Formats: sequence, structure tokens, C-alpha cells
Amino acid sequence: MREFLLGLRLLLGAGRGNRVRFLLMAAGGSLGVCCLALVLTIPAILDAHDGRAAARALRTSAARTTSAPLVLERSDPHGSKAFTRIFVAPGTGKDTAAEAPPGLPRLPAPGEVFVS
Repeated sequence: MREFLLGLRLLLGAGRGNRVRFLLMAAGGSLGVCCLALVLTIPAILDAHDGRAAARALRTSAARTTSAPLVLERSDPHGSKAFTRIFVAPGTGKDTAAEAPPGLPRLPAPGEVFVS
């Protein structure tokens, strides 16, 4: 506490020019710390964005089997954003219990639509 009081006494007794210099240095240091904090959060922001994009991506395999669902993805421009439509049809084989796309509890039945 003594150091703080000594600093205040030196600041107030030094004159107007030194007070302005001190305030400018404090403002510059604060601005530098804010910029550093902002730069350090950019990787976390990008990682969260990539995680959300990966969670929305369809999980399909390159090998086509009769039990795998048919998936068709279409993107149309709507203003400044893309409007994505995903058409899903169950496979035609015996084992048609396929994994639902992300965000859906199950595959839609014929004639059924899920809208998000």
C-alpha cells in the first residue's frame, strides 16, 4: 500500500505534463492489452466455428451399398447466405437402418419433411 501512495504522491506532485504523459501511457497499455486479448481469442473462435460446421456436415461413405441412404445436397443463394437443402432417401436393401443426418432424430419417412 505504501508503494501505491508513493506513486500517487509522485504523480500528483510532478506537474500537469507528467500527468498527461501518465494517462496516455495508461491508455496505450490498456489498448495493447485489449488487442492482445482479442488476438488470443481468435483461434478459439475459429475452432468453435469449424466444430459447428463439422457437426452439420453429412457423414457419407465413398462405397455405395444398397442399404446406405441416398443423400443429395443442394445449396442456393438467399441474400448473402446459402440456403441448403438436403434430400435423404433410405436404402433399398434388407438392412436399411441407416444413421440419420446430424440434427435429425431419425430418417424421414416417405413423404415426410424435416424443416430447420
